[in-house]
Amino acid sequence: MIKLNTKEIDFILAKLELGSETQNSVRSGNLSDEIADDIRDLCTEKLDVSGYDEDYNLTEEGVILNELIDKLYTG
Repeated sequence: MIKLNTKEIDFILAKLELGSETQNSVRSGNLSDEIADDIRDLCTEKLDVSGYDEDYNLTEEGVILNELIDKLYTG
């Protein structure tokens, strides 16, 4: 089980397209390994699209996505 803080919950709900079941899990702040993997995949896709500036430096959003990817890795 992975626990999210309020900042992470708000970011995920605002920036990622989630199904209703996943949204409910995120709102609870506790993620199963399966849902964490799904959200990590979405974060990785979002990082590729909007996580870097024109010089390939992480944007503010990219930094948050990178942190979430690390946190949601269930190995």
